[in-house]
Amino acid sequence: MKNLYQPKGSRRAAQSVRRGEKLRRRLLRRAAAAGMTLVLLTLALAAGYMGGGVGYLWLEEKVIGSPLFTLKSVRIGGNRTLSEEQIIREAEVHFGDGLMAMNIGQIRSRLLGNALIRNAAVIRRLPSEIVIEVEERVPTAVVRADRDYIIDREGIVMSHVTGGEGAALPCLSGLLIRGGRVTAEGLRDLQDGIEIVRAIHSAGFPPVHEIECVDLSSESDAVIIPVAGRPLVHLGRERVHERLGRWRLVARDMASRWEALEYIDLRADGMVVVKPAEAHRDEQAAGEEEG
Repeated sequence: MKNLYQPKGSRRAAQSVRRGEKLRRRLLRRAAAAGMTLVLLTLALAAGYMGGGVGYLWLEEKVIGSPLFTLKSVRIGGNRTLSEEQIIREAEVHFGDGLMAMNIGQIRSRLLGNALIRNAAVIRRLPSEIVIEVEERVPTAVVRADRDYIIDREGIVMSHVTGGEGAALPCLSGLLIRGGRVTAEGLRDLQDGIEIVRAIHSAGFPPVHEIECVDLSSESDAVIIPVAGRPLVHLGRERVHERLGRWRLVARDMASRWEALEYIDLRADGMVVVKPAEAHRDEQAAGEEEG
């Protein structure tokens, strides 16, 4: 004989058990479907590598072309100046595209085609996501050639200077730009220029805002060109920090002796050689004649 009476709490408990059992069965079905899809995907890839024919085409249609494997998310990291939209545009990936049909190598190559990107990694994350990690180039200097170029430490041209862009970067001249980068011969000059700029910052002299450019056209010399145009400062390329310190020690005395200088030469050991400006020498000579 059936017991038709159940306490209210017992009915609720039974309903809860049934709901739990339904949820468990649903999750199991989904897991099984996902597992079967992955198995089919593996078979599809294996068939492709082995040159499978009709079977592979069927698997390609049912698995690789499945909505389960369409791009729904792009995760981007490492970018500082480039926006996520710019990176996605450079990668040429589109939401809804088949994830398994994407050529990861080609996506990476397209990203590296952007001069602002030094390196990139692209990861396909099943079932529907692409992860892109980029390493951006860091602007290091402005190279004054046929026009002004912003370059990184490796000598790669990042962009042309437009407007006030690059105003905070040191200016280097005498380096040849070819094919979107400083030439192999100019890379040594570039590194010397970077070290000279670092030494100027470290010494705190001369004031950076008074420097127009550092000319590296001579193999053995580096010439600091001030904004005022004179005096040119022949610094050489060795022991530059020591030479800058020597100049700083006598700069005030030199300013009191000569109103204007043509050049300052720091290349001789322990010496600061100066040449007064022509106008000042003429005035001095005229005063001596009058005397």
